[in-house]
Amino acid sequence: MSNIAIFGVARGIGRSFIKAEAGNYESIYLFDISNKVFELAAELKSIGVKCFAYQVDVTDIEETRSILESALRGEKIDQVCYLIRSKNKPDFLKITPEEWDDEFALTLKSAFFLIQQLVPHFNNGSAAVLFISSIHADLVCLNKAVTVSYHSAKAGLENLTKYLAVHLGNRNIRVNALRLGFIVQDEHLSRFYSEDNANYRANAELAHPLRRVGHTQEVTSAMTFLLSKQASFITGAILNVDGGMSLVEQSGLVFEVMSEKPE
Repeated sequence: MSNIAIFGVARGIGRSFIKAEAGNYESIYLFDISNKVFELAAELKSIGVKCFAYQVDVTDIEETRSILESALRGEKIDQVCYLIRSKNKPDFLKITPEEWDDEFALTLKSAFFLIQQLVPHFNNGSAAVLFISSIHADLVCLNKAVTVSYHSAKAGLENLTKYLAVHLGNRNIRVNALRLGFIVQDEHLSRFYSEDNANYRANAELAHPLRRVGHTQEVTSAMTFLLSKQASFITGAILNVDGGMSLVEQSGLVFEVMSEKPE
């Protein structure tokens, strides 16, 4: 069985993934800035899972280094997942240098230095790293709540994925990323599928060739695959998990939406 370190695990996709897959790991190392990481660890321990929880701000590079050294204590890591993202949403005409730097520090800089620090702890036989990116690494969102710094940092994360795949390949460390689209996470399902959200939901579904949005389990299944030995010859891949939404030509989508409206 494998050991996994997962960053950004106290809620959302990270939490759903590790709760579903916990039984497949020998040891699990949970890292999050929220103290809810300890609640998750207690929940997993109650069902017999061997896990360790650490509250950490990964943008503090030296603190993170110290915590990792203490946490791993000679243990080897087979898999690493990095799911952390910024919650700041400044308008692109008002974003400050500090807000820009905060986004890049969390999404890109910390991701790199974390892997750099973990390289000595990776299992020499085989290891896998997985980052979570977004279709906004390649496509520009009209909603200004998806910030310019988020777009730019995710694009950088995808380039970092490829760089690390090349330069860690001789250590038999695979590095991949998932590029997520419109995913309704478990905690938002009731709101998304409520009656008063029918109009928004219909438009969201129409934007996808599959005529529906994505769900958490569809992301966690892709995570499981890319981390597994079934993907042993896949590295440097950016796998779209977006129901084909990024394939749709926009003017055609506009006409499609118009044609769906009642006369």
